[in-house]
Amino acid sequence: MNVSIITVTLNCEETIQRTIESVLCQTYRSFEYIIQDGGSSDRTIDIIESYADVFKDRGLAFRCYIEKDQGIYDAMNRAVLKASGEWVNFMNSGDQFYSSETLALVFSASITPNSMVLYGNTITVLPWGEKLIRAKVLNEIRNRMIFCHQSSFTQTCLLRKFPFDLKYKICSDFHFFRKVYIEGKGFHYYNQVISIYDGDAGFSAQSSLDYLKEVGSIREFSQLRISIQIWIKKLELVIKKNLNEGIVLFLRRCKHDVLNSRLLS
Repeated sequence: MNVSIITVTLNCEETIQRTIESVLCQTYRSFEYIIQDGGSSDRTIDIIESYADVFKDRGLAFRCYIEKDQGIYDAMNRAVLKASGEWVNFMNSGDQFYSSETLALVFSASITPNSMVLYGNTITVLPWGEKLIRAKVLNEIRNRMIFCHQSSFTQTCLLRKFPFDLKYKICSDFHFFRKVYIEGKGFHYYNQVISIYDGDAGFSAQSSLDYLKEVGSIREFSQLRISIQIWIKKLELVIKKNLNEGIVLFLRRCKHDVLNSRLLS
């Protein structure tokens, strides 16, 4: 088994089906699919279990585990311990692979020797349209997350050696990738779209403030610097709150259309 695809769920009845379908349609077959559910109380588990025979009929390994956890990163750590693939991809519920050929393209290409993290680009789906998010230059990973974790594949042994730190509720993936980069582990970039990310699920106002706190802590900022960043963000949120939501969406759509206009290419 070459790849373990992991999806963490908790009450995801509206989104889990498109993620499962995205996994099922992959032409590359050397993978297993693991769903780690935190004890959903809606129809999520029923939907997941309805696919068991579909995977079996196609000769694909599929397992679902239902157990309480301490949050998404704890669930991801638990699933990694059950993975049998050499590589792990975390595909959130609602997100999907870019095409049916995604895994085949990634694992048919040559990989830089000693690479332990493979990563690529992402399409983000927003209320005003789709946006291509290209991975940033690698050394920027000291400062921020340079790719979506849905668009990456990490060696299982590395995830077991450095499990996600549960101290971070939002940015533990950034903390992990930053740590292994500083440790000197190899990264390999594919200049292709790996996943489609549901950007409409976005952060709440409070989550965006928590995000700043966690990133500041990971980068070992002073408390003063973190406080200033949070104050600026709060001001930004107040301004946005007092603007008509329709105007905000219109302006974002205009920006999207201008940036994607062929006249500017």
